[in-house]
Amino acid sequence: MKLLIKLARFIDADGRRVKVSDFEKHLVDETKDFHTKYGVVSASSMKKGGVVSAGKESFNVLDTSFIDLYKNMKRDAQIMMLKDLGAILALTGITKDSVVAEAGCGSGAATCFFAEHAKQVFSFDIENKNIDVAKENVKYLGLKNVTFKEMDVYATVPKIEVDLFILDVPEPSKAVKNALSSVKTGGFLVVYAPHIHQLQNAVAELPETILKEGILQVEHKQWLVDAQRSRPETRDVAHTGFLLIVRNLQ
Repeated sequence: MKLLIKLARFIDADGRRVKVSDFEKHLVDETKDFHTKYGVVSASSMKKGGVVSAGKESFNVLDTSFIDLYKNMKRDAQIMMLKDLGAILALTGITKDSVVAEAGCGSGAATCFFAEHAKQVFSFDIENKNIDVAKENVKYLGLKNVTFKEMDVYATVPKIEVDLFILDVPEPSKAVKNALSSVKTGGFLVVYAPHIHQLQNAVAELPETILKEGILQVEHKQWLVDAQRSRPETRDVAHTGFLLIVRNLQ
């Protein structure tokens, strides 16, 4: 896969700077010709890289990074957003030596994100169809460090020692004790939920010896800035979910 970037194009007309085409970004298969409204970008030109042309427009050809492919994953179930995943990564200090477990893999967004950053990821879900979609995305991203298992985490979890356990299930209060049993001393449990009462119920199930690092909501605001405007975007994603972060002391 390659990333084609077309910058906005301007012309000078009657003493004014006029935009005639907008910025565009395309993720494309470089083994096939790419058809645009401006013309065709040939596969042979993409293989050479650099700057390629389609009609009057020019495209920069870039190699893809993990995040380019990640944003193009197949989505079935609702996924955890990057703003929340980034907060978990930063606040728990996960590294390439860390082992992560998650319950409720959905489409595999968190699965793939943490597999890119951690040594090993164990992913549990009660729905085999979710696991199938997540497996497709893991394969698409070329990740080799994920183990899936169909499992009801309300009932049990494998006795593994992990640095981080993420719960993204409808009733996390039913799973926090099981999840904590797999978190090593000093490790983290993170509960993600769209409704605050889900976290309230989960907190009520925590042992007294647990360290509650905090409950937070991560906000992400895009801004529109150009020569005439400087204001927040009007189509931003608002609320996605709340995060409960706790640390195991036993």
